[in-house]
Amino acid sequence: MNRVFSSLEALAEHLAAIVLAEFSVSGLRMTITKPGAVSEADGVGVVIERP
Repeated sequence: MNRVFSSLEALAEHLAAIVLAEFSVSGLRMTITKPGAVSEADGVGVVIERP
């Protein structure tokens, strides 16, 4: 299944939902980084945590 996400946040939310649904985990912390997204920084990213 191919899917397009309009933001790193949307991708992170989708992946977190899959992990929480498929695996017996008590919580998660996920970091996603996109290198070279803006010229003034090494990359941009998002960190999400779910209890």
